[in-house]
Amino acid sequence: MRGVTLVLLLPALLGAGCALSRNTTAQDRAFEAWSQCEGRYPTVLLKEVRSDGQITFIYWGAGDAVAVQECLRMPARAVAR
Repeated sequence: MRGVTLVLLLPALLGAGCALSRNTTAQDRAFEAWSQCEGRYPTVLLKEVRSDGQITFIYWGAGDAVAVQECLRMPARAVAR
């Protein structure tokens, strides 16, 4: 009986895990913006993209934070036009 319970629960648990791993629309937009800027600033690393699309990054180079923020705004301007 125990084996049958596991077999029945496993697909439900796996399905729930997959549903939780999908990005929100805001996250997709944020990742798209990040992909346009990624690699331009070697001292910047992506830390997190929250479900509301907010991007958190780590930087070591002086001035890189401002440069990355400006770069991230550029794709949004291009879409808004």
